[in-house]
Amino acid sequence: MIHTSFISSCLFIFYRSIDADLGIDVDSDNNVIDNSYISNSVNDGILIAGNNNIVRGNTIVGAGFNGIEVANGKTDNNVLRNNVFSSLQNGVLINVNVDRTIVQGNILNGNGAGIVLFTKNKNNILDANTVTNNGGGAFSCFSNGIKIVDAPLSTDDSKVTVTRNVVVGNSPGNIVVPDGTTLAGNIVTED
Repeated sequence: MIHTSFISSCLFIFYRSIDADLGIDVDSDNNVIDNSYISNSVNDGILIAGNNNIVRGNTIVGAGFNGIEVANGKTDNNVLRNNVFSSLQNGVLINVNVDRTIVQGNILNGNGAGIVLFTKNKNNILDANTVTNNGGGAFSCFSNGIKIVDAPLSTDDSKVTVTRNVVVGNSPGNIVVPDGTTLAGNIVTED
């Protein structure tokens, strides 16, 4: 099976096998992944490839790709109160066509980027996360604290809410989002 990530702002298409060397692969619906410790997975620490799952209270360290990824086209997943450190790419990646996902209360430190989400997604919430010292990822387009990017051929309106996050010391920017993103109550500093 091939999983595809599209980053149009970098004109970059990345293909990788999702069957090898994952920490935890959640490819069904209605699961809870709770209080696990995942270290040095070659690919993602946790891949959510189903719907209506809860990933909470986990610690992911040194993932070769993303600490936590929500795969293309999945809905109603919650990423809550996880600690993600030193992932090569993103602490949390919300991929293309992902709707009604909540990313809340996570601590993301020292990853290639903190949280990356695509604007083609609808009704997603990024709330009360602590996003610090992320940036300088393996690919320059992945670097930032919180970044919302366009997916190729995105024609749908999206609704993304970014609220109450503490975003500090990320490079090259702390919060990079397009016009129309709802921003409220975030604490943002350079150091």
